[in-house]
Amino acid sequence: MREKWILWVILAAVLLGGGIAIARAVRRGRQWLRYMRGMIEAGEEEAQTRPKSLSSMGRLLLPALRRDFPEYDLALMERRAKQDALLFWQSCAAGRSLFADDAGVKSFSNDLRGEIARRAGMAITSPFVHAAALSGYENTGAQCFVTYQAACQCDVAGQTVQTKVQIRYLAAAEADVEQGVAVYECPNCGAPVPQIGQKVCAYCGTQLYPAAERSWRLFEIREL
Repeated sequence: MREKWILWVILAAVLLGGGIAIARAVRRGRQWLRYMRGMIEAGEEEAQTRPKSLSSMGRLLLPALRRDFPEYDLALMERRAKQDALLFWQSCAAGRSLFADDAGVKSFSNDLRGEIARRAGMAITSPFVHAAALSGYENTGAQCFVTYQAACQCDVAGQTVQTKVQIRYLAAAEADVEQGVAVYECPNCGAPVPQIGQKVCAYCGTQLYPAAERSWRLFEIREL
């Protein structure tokens, strides 16, 4: 009888010890899950505030750009890309294009309407552009394109979202007339300006608009 009592005591002690070990393991498991949940939530919160990284290729592409367009102003075009990216999101928020009618080629206007329609009802507010960077340059011989990326931010249904858009510009003087791009002309006398980036009209001496505003037309803006 005494031996049975000792066995029951030993068994109870083992079970108690095992129960304590299991309880500790469960507690550690819960702590680990809370830690991982906190890490995930912190990562999500950081992702909401951290701008998207950009593929900046300015140093590599600028020599080729300057060879084809000697007066290409990289800083001016970066500012324009930021403005166009912001206007893109503002257009999506407004539900209609806020770009000037002559800002881009016909295909750009058509594509923009599709992009706006795709975001209808998304309650986009507070658009902001962190930065823009040159990411591509293409000279096909018949047409020239420059590509920029812009890191953007907006609130969608009250939640901050970080996003990135790609903006492509087409050299107006190289454009196909069928795409709706007019050749760069002097705004005073209408004479053709043979070189993109030329600042003064050779016929009437009129000061020409900045190359970034008149020499490049919007070809595409899309979210990456």
